[in-house]
Amino acid sequence: MLLEVEQMIPPQYRRRKNGAGETPQDLFSQKHTAIVTKGESWMKNYMLVATLIATIVFAAAFTLPGGYNQNTGIPFFRSEPSLLIFVISDVVSLISSSASILIFFFFFGNLDPHILIYARI
Repeated sequence: MLLEVEQMIPPQYRRRKNGAGETPQDLFSQKHTAIVTKGESWMKNYMLVATLIATIVFAAAFTLPGGYNQNTGIPFFRSEPSLLIFVISDVVSLISSSASILIFFFFFGNLDPHILIYARI
């Protein structure tokens, strides 16, 4: 929202101060501290959930349902369609949760949380 407002206002007004000596950026930051706090909380929760999903799915890939034949190492349910469905869904979840974590780090990993909130509003 701040970025959109900045584009509409002439540059000389962006640096002007009000009667209390605050610039529009300062005033916006003060008025939206609750949103910044909520955004930081959202980012932490999002990363926690994505990391937990990736961890669980990674572990599930090595513990197939039904187990393995101890002599051959081949899964017992290898001819069952349910095993194929499990493996495909496990791969899809691992790829999507890993991609989610990587995208999060790529876009948001090195930014100040205040910048993120201003860009999202």
